[in-house]
Formats: sequence, C-alpha cells, structure tokens
Amino acid sequence: MNPNIKRIVVVMLENRGFDSILGYLYTPQDPPLRNIPTPSSDKPPFNGIAYMKNPDTLINNASWKGKDLKSGPFPGVRATNSPGWDPGEEYEHVNRQLFNKENVSPNETPSMNGFLQDYSTICDSDDYNTIYQIMAMHLPYELPVISRLAKKYAVCDEWFSSVPTQTNANRAFSLCGTSNGLVDNGYLSSNIVTQHLAADKFEVNTIFNTLNNNGFKDWGVFWEDKYPPAISDHPYTRFCFPMVEQIPDVDKHFHEMDKFYDLAESGELPAFSYIEPKWGGAIMDVISVMGNEYHPPSDVTPGEAFLKKIYSSLVKNQAAWQETMLLVFFDEHGGTYDHEPPPWGAVPPWGNTEPPASLPKGVQYGFKFDRFGVRIPAIVCSPYIEEGTVFRSETNTPFDHTSMIATVLKILLPNVSRSNWGLGERVTNAPTFEFVNTRNEARMDDNVFKKTPSKANGDAVELGDPIYLKHRDGQYLSFAESDISGYYPTLGSVPVTLRFQLSLNTLTRTIDDGQRVQIRTDEYLKPEFNDEPFFEAAIRNTLFASKKAHSWEPGSKCYYYSTNDRKNFPEQKWFLMRNVLKQGVLKYGDEV
Repeated sequence: MNPNIKRIVVVMLENRGFDSILGYLYTPQDPPLRNIPTPSSDKPPFNGIAYMKNPDTLINNASWKGKDLKSGPFPGVRATNSPGWDPGEEYEHVNRQLFNKENVSPNETPSMNGFLQDYSTICDSDDYNTIYQIMAMHLPYELPVISRLAKKYAVCDEWFSSVPTQTNANRAFSLCGTSNGLVDNGYLSSNIVTQHLAADKFEVNTIFNTLNNNGFKDWGVFWEDKYPPAISDHPYTRFCFPMVEQIPDVDKHFHEMDKFYDLAESGELPAFSYIEPKWGGAIMDVISVMGNEYHPPSDVTPGEAFLKKIYSSLVKNQAAWQETMLLVFFDEHGGTYDHEPPPWGAVPPWGNTEPPASLPKGVQYGFKFDRFGVRIPAIVCSPYIEEGTVFRSETNTPFDHTSMIATVLKILLPNVSRSNWGLGERVTNAPTFEFVNTRNEARMDDNVFKKTPSKANGDAVELGDPIYLKHRDGQYLSFAESDISGYYPTLGSVPVTLRFQLSLNTLTRTIDDGQRVQIRTDEYLKPEFNDEPFFEAAIRNTLFASKKAHSWEPGSKCYYYSTNDRKNFPEQKWFLMRNVLKQGVLKYGDEV
C-alpha cells in the first residue's frame, strides 16, 4: 500500500469495449514499458489486436440482406460518432455477440465472432459499409486524451464488466456488488414509464453506506444530469440507489459537476469522489442525445473534452495531486467489439449458495451471475505510477467493477475487515489494484496535455499531428464563424490547430502524396438543429467543401460538418497533392 494516496477519484464512462477504444494502444513495435505482474510466457505484454498471432481467429461473418459479410477488427474509424447506430447491449444481444447464439451452455468458451451479425440486426441502413463499422477500432491519435492517459500511467488489459449485459446491472455491481437479480435494464422498474426509461431501483446498500456506517463521511458524488430526465430531481446514483437516503445529511454529499473542478483546483476534494457523466446515446431507440461519456452513437469529442478537464483540474493543484489516484473505466462494452473471451468463474453476490429469497423478483433469465461481462478499458493515474504500465490481477480472479469497491474500501477503511463491508461475496473476493502505485517519489511530469514545441520545417507530418494551414496570401485558417446554416472557417492572423485523420485499414501514420485524409479542427463546434431537430449525434469538426470549391477565396463553399456514421454520410476526404518534385512523405512547410 502506497501511504501517499489519500484521495481517490472515480469516473465511470459508458459503453465501449477494450479493443474498440484501446485495442491498438500498444503494438509489438511500440510495446509497454512495464508489466505488473510479469506476464506468463503464453501471454503477450499487451492483450491488444496488434499482438494477435492468428488474425483469422478474429474474423466475424454475417448474412445481411442476401449478402455474405466478413471482417476482422480493423484500425481506424471514419467518423467521430462511430459506430453510428447504438449496438445491442442487452443480455440477448451480448450472448449473440459472444457465442453467436442466444442459449449458452455452462462453461462454454465464447467464440467472440457474433458482433458483425448482431450489429447487422441493429442498423437501419441500406449500405453494408455501415455494418462493417462495428469492427472499426479507434487508433490512439483518434482518441488522444484517453490514449495519452493510458500510456502516461497504467492501463489494465484484463478488466471485465461484472455482468454480460447493459448499464444498470454493471453500475449496480460497481456501487453495491450486486444488481439484486437484475440483468437487463427495466427489470426492477415499478411501472411501464420507468421501465422504458431504464429507471430501476436497487434497494441494497452501496459503497457510500459502508463508508458512512464505519464513520467515514469524507466522500462526494459529482453529477451533470438528473436521472431519469423529466421525472426525477436527483442524479442517477441517488435515484437508482435509494439506500443512500438513509445516510444523514445526504444532500451535503451530492454536488453538480462544476463544484468538482473548483474543489480539485483548490485542493479541497473529498477523500472519495465519484463522478457521473452527462448521459447520452439512444433513448428508446428513437432519439439520440449528445453526452460526454463516449456512449455510441454520440460523438466521442465531448467525452474526450470531459476527461481532459477532469484530469487537468486535478493536476492544477500539485500538492493535492501528489495525494490522488484517478480511476477511469467503463460500465460495459455496449455492443462494441472486443476479442478477449470473458471468463466463467465469477463469484455470485450471494456466494456458492442459491439466490436469496429476498431478491425482489428473483433472478432474471435464470442467470447465475457466474460469468463476467465483456472486457472494458480501465486506466489508473497517479504520480506514483510509472509511465507505460500495463497491469493485471495478481490473483487467479480477474478485475471487474467490484475491484473498484474493494480498492477504495481497502485504502479508506484500512482497519475494517472485508467480512464487515457488507456488500456481498463478489466484493469480498475481488482483487485490488493499489499495487500499481510503485514509486516512492512522485513524478513531476504529469502535465499530459501541455503543448509540446512545434515541429520544424522539414519534419515529417503524421496522422494526428497538430498542424496549421496557411493560405497563399499569408493568412491562416482561423476561428470558425457561424450563421443559421452552420459553421465556416475564416482566414486570419491567429491559426487554429488542425489534424489530418482517417487511415482506414492501415497502421501506418506516415502521410504520402495522394493520400486521402480528413481535416479535423480542435475547435469544439457543437451541432445546431437546423436539419436534424431530434438527432444530436456528432460534433461539426471536419472540414468539408462543395464540389465546386477549390480554394478559400471569399464566397467559396468550405464549411465544418460532422462525419456521421448513422447517416452513412459521404464524409469529406481530401487528396493531398504537392509539386511532383516533392513526392514522398509529407513534411512541415510543404505547399499542398
């Protein structure tokens, strides 16, 4: 146990599998710097897609509208809201994704080859290219915030969601160590309205009750949205887990998110902070709302900005940061792809006995809670973690969401035995991850997002590198302006940061003559409701042009728009061309 850690911050994001977000974080050419523990000879240092020795085992097949589709996972997405349709996340869908069937035999090993087929039943599209997007994996430069944190600190490549299903069961396990028999959202709802809104009530103790019952009152929940919207005055954690109402002065523990940033920067955060994001994704499969928790089909840009703001507020106060550990993880995979079969052998909340009669509706689907859900990204940051660390459980039991509970209680209640936590057998037996804090002295290189010096003219430009575009008249592509129809680039003396992106089906980041690229701006351009009043899926951050526009002259038709996977929008691609005497790798200073 590192005695320097006195403050823990936890943020649980939404609906992304490990490979979908971090599958290409490390490669054999760029391996992790440190493994905890040292992996056995039959395991790679990083369990990502690039380390797979037999890619054929990753192939998914689908039969769709008379077409035979076939694909393994491939690097690079074509849109910031990819995949454009919300994948299936309920128990039925997860079984089809993992086993390619709905009925599962005890201890059957998942084949992990049903993602393409299951997603084909979700997409309301006439273009088979849309179906393939479930197999498109983000590259690190496409998600620079979460990827930089994962590389700068520690990432776990064997952390599984607690239940092979959707949000409520997994969030319940992360706070209570049980879902009270629930598998799919709505099972514990009281009426048809709350069932459709996935507004379940878990009448069980939470980690906050355990802390309070042991005299520990220095905790807070920070939130952005009331849940469910329109019918609640409380955030998700307070609405769905009513046992927190038994805690004296409970109102003092719940705060809107703006207070988190203020307390972080002043060094006054509680010893345990739990963060709820702004909820997004599809509502009743009809309307998509923009959140900041990475939930498809919402744009990932707000999630990246949210995570960056959390981390930046923590490191701004160096004295407080040197006592802090940040955990970032996801509730479940949300139907997005992962190649690692989730193991059996999970401990049910009630242990190796029959489910208790106290469960309000019994066990949904007869599920025994004896197998884990799909693997998800989990990142731990602190100044006592060595850069480039990959960690796994030091026991035969892999990490799942109850490991968060166990680690927090182990650190904050060191004199209370596990048997007295009162949160069930899964929590009692969960491995903990505090061992990643291996340093005795704090690192002082924790400003992950500090701007690095610009590259010099003549240096190669790679995909994802920050660039400026300079017009032939000497002005730069500058800040966007908007009118009732959208956003438009301007020319000015102050440049905005842009990036070349889009490198489908290749891991190379080198840019050559004739290569297709997207041009993205780092400006945060929110959508307007001029053409899609009920669909707010993507950020308008990609540079488009009409077919007749050839330059940024006054009156030309360049504009910012979203690369919307749901619509299968013909996303704008630019062909980079230079003087024939300068063929080859694109370099800073080149005229294009």
